[in-house]
Amino acid sequence: MNKSKLISSIALIFAFSIIVFSQSKPNLKGTWTEYRAGGKKVTAYKVKIFQINGVTTISMAGSRVTAIIRGNKITWRNSNASGTIVNNGNRINWADGSFWVKQITSKPKPKTRPSTRPTPRTTPPPQRTTSKKTLPPIDPVPKRVSVEQRCFNMVQGKVAWRKNGSKRWADNNVRSLCAGTKNPSALVACFKSQINQNKNWTTARNYCKRNSPKRTNTGLPVSTNNRINLTGEWTVYFADGKVASVTSTIVQNGRTFTFDTGIGDTKATARISRNTAYFGGSLTGKISDDGKLIRMSNDTIWVKR
Repeated sequence: MNKSKLISSIALIFAFSIIVFSQSKPNLKGTWTEYRAGGKKVTAYKVKIFQINGVTTISMAGSRVTAIIRGNKITWRNSNASGTIVNNGNRINWADGSFWVKQITSKPKPKTRPSTRPTPRTTPPPQRTTSKKTLPPIDPVPKRVSVEQRCFNMVQGKVAWRKNGSKRWADNNVRSLCAGTKNPSALVACFKSQINQNKNWTTARNYCKRNSPKRTNTGLPVSTNNRINLTGEWTVYFADGKVASVTSTIVQNGRTFTFDTGIGDTKATARISRNTAYFGGSLTGKISDDGKLIRMSNDTIWVKR
């Protein structure tokens, strides 16, 4: 091989190495500390990043989200949260001004070799025998997660605080929404519905807390002369926060209304008395003041579109 061909081959190998290196993902695996915009450290929880088989997963405040890495850019899947990876993969600067710093673990100290010199044997003192039996250790009681913390975990990183907005909240705002809740699933479902109706954060929070299940009455009685019309399409939220795949339709006629069960062409009827809907059996529903929300006794929520 002549000299020019050898130089060309080396150049190609060097260029290929640069391309492969540039496409490799930075190592983000480890524990991270979050800092708000302005540099305030978040101590309520730690952020952990896992990278397994090319998939990057972020765990924070009890919830998990999958992240996508392209070069030095990182984005959350199904969210507009994005950031830039800097400092050799030890820091992430997020678009909202906050940043994460990777915790560097110190290397373990090298083990000292045992001495080769023989140690003199000592005769152990005689041990007294006892007839007492040692009891097995008692397993610690697992900590119960509070209702408000479950609400926090259902909101942070999972629910947008405005329509088509970010799902990353300030901790104080999440706690303000979840404070005093007795039914996190119902509260979160109500908030999602309000946000989807283009309500701002404050209006949605106040509405859902006002119609919280901790109140024995959702509003003023609906009189026969001023009855709220429930006719329209409704979205059903289950107790775990999931949304029903079938939209229910209500057609109201005086004190009764007919609704589509979502099972074939089957329809059912319910009766209205004051601010309560009776569906037969033990199933009832509390109607909100504006007639746009029905809170069912089986923990499902109907929200009018």
